[in-house]
Amino acid sequence: MRVAIIFGSRHGTTEAAACNLQKRLQEHVEIISVDHLETADLKRFDLVILGASIYMGHIQAAMKEFIERHLKVLLSKQVGLYLCCMLEGEMADKQFEQEYPQTLRDHALVTGVFGGEIHKEKLDEFDRLIIDIVEGESALSSGLLDEEIRVFADVINLWSQKEGGAIENV
Repeated sequence: MRVAIIFGSRHGTTEAAACNLQKRLQEHVEIISVDHLETADLKRFDLVILGASIYMGHIQAAMKEFIERHLKVLLSKQVGLYLCCMLEGEMADKQFEQEYPQTLRDHALVTGVFGGEIHKEKLDEFDRLIIDIVEGESALSSGLLDEEIRVFADVINLWSQKEGGAIENV
């Protein structure tokens, strides 16, 4: 089994989630930044995991374009989808639904919301100002949700052990 984790990340959180996920998967995993992806030969992968982060209310334009360009191929493969964002619960689920197309969500083997992080030292002046306004006097809760990543990986490992057998979405 060959697995691709294709991620979009502005400040590194979604890439960190991809690395965390890679360590938990029992298969050969290739991590690829959507920003450095020129030609995607998705046919060589058995499973394609897409990971994106929310910035200014939306996932990266490069990830949206990648999904639009490759939707037909993605729908012919096993797919996993994850999102990194600072929202929780229903708000995070709504963000997930807004950013990934319904057909892809319905097709996915597994989906997850992995939490989010803000690294102010990596932000430009404008982004820091926006975060300060949003935060007010209290800090936003942040951090990757290790348990969500573990469950996501467990579903993929179970599927892999069954050699592609159908299992329910998580």
